[in-house]
Amino acid sequence: MVEASTNKMEDALDRFSKSFWNPNFWLPVGYTWEDLVAQTSKDEYYPRVEDIFLPSILLGVCLLVFRYVYARLVVIPMGRYLGIKEPKKCQLKENPVLETAFKKYKSKVENNLTELSKRTSMSERQIMRWMRTRAKLDAPSVMKKFEETCWHFLFYIVLFWYGLFTLWDKSWFVKTENCWVGWPKQHVTNDVYLYYAIELGFYWSLLFTLSTDVKRKDFTEMVTHHVVTIFLVFFSWVTNFVRIGTLVLCVHDAVDYFLAGGKIGTYMKRDTIATILFVMFLLVWIASRLIIFPFFVIYSASVESRIIQGVAESNTYMFFNGLLYILQVLHIIWSYMIFRIAYRKVTRGKIEDVRSDSEDDKDELSEGEDYKCIPNNVKNNSPRARPKFRGDKGHQ
Repeated sequence: MVEASTNKMEDALDRFSKSFWNPNFWLPVGYTWEDLVAQTSKDEYYPRVEDIFLPSILLGVCLLVFRYVYARLVVIPMGRYLGIKEPKKCQLKENPVLETAFKKYKSKVENNLTELSKRTSMSERQIMRWMRTRAKLDAPSVMKKFEETCWHFLFYIVLFWYGLFTLWDKSWFVKTENCWVGWPKQHVTNDVYLYYAIELGFYWSLLFTLSTDVKRKDFTEMVTHHVVTIFLVFFSWVTNFVRIGTLVLCVHDAVDYFLAGGKIGTYMKRDTIATILFVMFLLVWIASRLIIFPFFVIYSASVESRIIQGVAESNTYMFFNGLLYILQVLHIIWSYMIFRIAYRKVTRGKIEDVRSDSEDDKDELSEGEDYKCIPNNVKNNSPRARPKFRGDKGHQ
């Protein structure tokens, strides 16, 4: 019976594989996978799934290792030198009742103060102080934001200029109609393959660190963006939409390092640098995400592909363009947030990231009787190192 069950499972997996990789869905009418596998010469290469999937995941893991080393050897020492605030080890008095209420009510705890006061024999003011302290303990430190932003800045600026260097002499970089001439039999060069693999690996690494990176108000949109991008890159590789895919990647990378640089300036309290970079970011964002992407890239994928190669006859047309439209919707949502930042800059004179739950960077905990804080760079066994708070017995 075990053997029969195993055979049934193998047959089911085989049927699923054949159904999933049905060339009628992925490729235009009249083409099969064998047409792409069989190169006409040694100098021609067409994309293969096995050449991008596992290698990109391994690259994602390697990027995580590099990020860790880069943060410990470069970013954190540089942050300390620049005076970036480091997190403090803070101990909060355990209170199971309040801990449960904190996880359950979050910001709506004010509506339950009377009940919690009866259950804990604490005043409402003490409860609110405990809740504020508990919330701040979960808030990311300025150093953590600085470390994450420096990593994004490094990656985006290197990949954008590498992508620009790679695509500069390609026929489809300026004339987007060349993305479809000869499709799907379009040779993929080694530099384009490396560009694709590294980009896909980076987005894998972003998914791997979603639970540990700083969470902002657009967390759902960001997860959607990462997942859609991975699908887009992988799908475009399988169907050899690589040319239009490289344009999508290059357009997206063009703006991100300006945003990261502006945030680094904010964390360093260099308002002039932050403002200049934010203005450059705003201009490049409008040009790349609201003009070039919809009116050139999406237009090419939606209109030129249909005119030149009749891609609309394939299901790939609807699926690929659907992913592009999802990205554009996210661009519009983020544009609204960015324009709010610009408005606040004009009216308040400072840049505030409206995506953050708390961008004032006040991660210092106010003194209270329920906790004590010790800086990470101070040894705990030093009697002079421990600042005394109102809750300490020795406080005068």
